[in-house]
Amino acid sequence: MPPRSIRHFTKPTIDFTQQLQKLQARGLVVADQSRPLRYLANISYTGSVATSAASWCFTSRFQG
Repeated sequence: MPPRSIRHFTKPTIDFTQQLQKLQARGLVVADQSRPLRYLANISYTGSVATSAASWCFTSRFQG
């Protein structure tokens, strides 16, 4: 098995509230913020691919 390469991340970490605010700035509509914050705490996502997936998931569950 080949050795694993070391990943270096350049983006700063952000808390769940900041993650939700970022999703809302990208067009996510949320009526009650407590529920998606619980989801983010369980998912604990990082990266743009996960952001897209989370945005799709939240849009379908939390819109109006």
